[in-house]
Amino acid sequence: MKRIYTSVFIIIFVIALDVYSHHVMLKEKNRLDSYLTGIQQYAQSEDTESAILEAEKLIQVWEHSRKKLAFFVNNRNLDEISDSITKIKPLLRSDSDE
Repeated sequence: MKRIYTSVFIIIFVIALDVYSHHVMLKEKNRLDSYLTGIQQYAQSEDTESAILEAEKLIQVWEHSRKKLAFFVNNRNLDEISDSITKIKPLLRSDSDE
Protein backbone atom coordinates (compact mmCIF):
# COMPACT_ATOMS: atom_id res chain seq x y z
CA MET A 1 0.00 0.00 0.00
CA LYS A 2 2.94 2.35 0.66
CA ARG A 3 4.05 1.91 -2.95
CA ILE A 4 0.66 3.01 -4.23
CA TYR A 5 0.69 6.12 -2.03
CA THR A 6 4.25 6.89 -3.06
CA SER A 7 3.38 6.45 -6.74
CA VAL A 8 0.31 8.66 -6.45
CA PHE A 9 2.34 11.31 -4.64
CA ILE A 10 5.04 11.26 -7.35
CA ILE A 11 2.46 11.53 -10.12
CA ILE A 12 0.74 14.46 -8.40
CA PHE A 13 4.10 16.14 -7.82
CA VAL A 14 5.12 15.76 -11.48
CA ILE A 15 1.79 17.14 -12.69
CA ALA A 16 2.03 20.09 -10.27
CA LEU A 17 5.58 20.80 -11.43
CA ASP A 18 4.43 20.70 -15.05
CA VAL A 19 1.57 23.13 -14.38
CA TYR A 20 3.88 25.45 -12.44
CA SER A 21 6.56 25.42 -15.16
CA HIS A 22 3.95 26.16 -17.81
CA HIS A 23 2.68 29.10 -15.74
CA VAL A 24 6.20 30.47 -15.26
CA MET A 25 7.00 30.20 -18.97
CA LEU A 26 3.76 31.94 -19.99
CA LYS A 27 4.34 34.73 -17.47
CA GLU A 28 7.89 35.34 -18.70
CA LYS A 29 6.78 35.13 -22.34
CA ASN A 30 4.12 37.77 -21.76
CA ARG A 31 6.57 40.04 -19.97
CA LEU A 32 9.16 39.78 -22.74
CA ASP A 33 6.49 40.13 -25.41
CA SER A 34 5.34 43.44 -23.93
CA TYR A 35 8.88 44.85 -24.20
CA LEU A 36 9.25 43.57 -27.76
CA THR A 37 5.93 45.13 -28.73
CA GLY A 38 7.06 48.45 -27.25
CA ILE A 39 10.33 48.29 -29.17
CA GLN A 40 8.46 47.52 -32.36
CA GLN A 41 6.07 50.44 -31.86
CA TYR A 42 8.92 52.86 -31.18
CA ALA A 43 10.80 51.59 -34.23
CA GLN A 44 7.76 51.99 -36.45
CA SER A 45 7.26 55.56 -35.24
CA GLU A 46 10.99 56.15 -35.87
CA ASP A 47 11.71 57.00 -32.22
CA THR A 48 15.06 55.24 -32.16
CA GLU A 49 16.23 56.55 -28.79
CA SER A 50 13.13 55.28 -26.99
CA ALA A 51 13.42 51.96 -28.80
CA ILE A 52 17.04 51.60 -27.67
CA LEU A 53 16.09 52.42 -24.06
CA GLU A 54 13.33 49.82 -24.24
CA ALA A 55 15.83 47.32 -25.70
CA GLU A 56 18.17 47.94 -22.75
CA LYS A 57 15.28 47.25 -20.37
CA LEU A 58 14.52 44.10 -22.33
CA ILE A 59 18.10 42.88 -21.90
CA GLN A 60 17.89 43.41 -18.14
CA VAL A 61 14.52 41.69 -17.90
CA TRP A 62 15.79 38.82 -20.04
CA GLU A 63 18.74 38.19 -17.72
CA HIS A 64 16.31 37.88 -14.82
CA SER A 65 13.91 35.73 -16.84
CA ARG A 66 16.69 33.48 -18.08
CA LYS A 67 17.57 32.50 -14.52
CA LYS A 68 13.96 31.47 -13.92
CA LEU A 69 13.64 29.58 -17.17
CA ALA A 70 16.98 27.76 -16.95
CA PHE A 71 15.41 25.09 -14.76
CA PHE A 72 12.70 24.31 -17.31
CA VAL A 73 14.19 25.07 -20.74
CA ASN A 74 17.21 23.71 -22.60
CA ASN A 75 20.24 26.03 -22.43
CA ARG A 76 20.67 25.91 -26.20
CA ASN A 77 17.24 27.47 -26.66
CA LEU A 78 17.99 30.11 -24.05
CA ASP A 79 21.29 30.92 -25.78
CA GLU A 80 19.49 31.42 -29.09
CA ILE A 81 17.05 33.81 -27.45
CA SER A 82 19.93 35.68 -25.79
CA ASP A 83 21.68 36.04 -29.14
CA SER A 84 18.53 37.42 -30.72
CA ILE A 85 17.93 39.89 -27.91
CA THR A 86 21.50 41.20 -27.98
CA LYS A 87 21.18 41.87 -31.71
CA ILE A 88 18.24 44.23 -31.23
CA LYS A 89 20.25 47.29 -30.12
CA PRO A 90 22.72 47.20 -33.05
CA LEU A 91 19.82 46.64 -35.41
CA LEU A 92 18.04 49.71 -34.06
CA ARG A 93 21.16 51.88 -34.19
CA SER A 94 22.30 51.11 -37.70
CA ASP A 95 19.66 48.92 -39.34
CA SER A 96 22.23 46.13 -39.19
CA ASP A 97 22.74 43.43 -36.59
CA GLU A 98 26.48 43.18 -37.30
